[in-house]
Amino acid sequence: MDRELQAAELALKKATELTLSIPPNADFKTLVRIGYVYKSLGQIYEGRDPSMSETNWREAGRVFEKVLAIEDENPDALNGMGNVLHHKGRLEEALGKHEAALAIAPNYTAAANDAALVCEGLMSQEASREEMWKDKAKEYWERAIELSRDDPQLPADYASRVRNHLQSLLSKNQ
Repeated sequence: MDRELQAAELALKKATELTLSIPPNADFKTLVRIGYVYKSLGQIYEGRDPSMSETNWREAGRVFEKVLAIEDENPDALNGMGNVLHHKGRLEEALGKHEAALAIAPNYTAAANDAALVCEGLMSQEASREEMWKDKAKEYWERAIELSRDDPQLPADYASRVRNHLQSLLSKNQ
């Protein structure tokens, strides 16, 4: 399995090198997907190999920055960059990227989901504003639930899992 993962990573690295030299008028869907693959690899390696995790998160950020340098209103790249910033602990910046993605693509379920997660992080980071961040997280979770009805990319039980999570979040400290 590790050998297959290493081969996939090498192929990904070669694909990234090719796509980072794309012309400004190119379609960025493929490049953004590559960024998300790096993000996923960063998440996969978090518990197993912190160095590889950071390398992949850094590559994801590099890819999203490349897209945003040319197409600054790409909602997928904005959301991906928000994920990278969240990983780095730069939560308010991350929230700004997720909110920018939602401003451009109001029906972007993943951006609402990710914004809610960042707000939950801010709840624990800023105890003096915990209630404000909880309310904001609630808004984003409710938005994600609403949007999920029309999002075929999500698992069938997404809305019920988010409702359960939201109920748990709201019952804390009451």
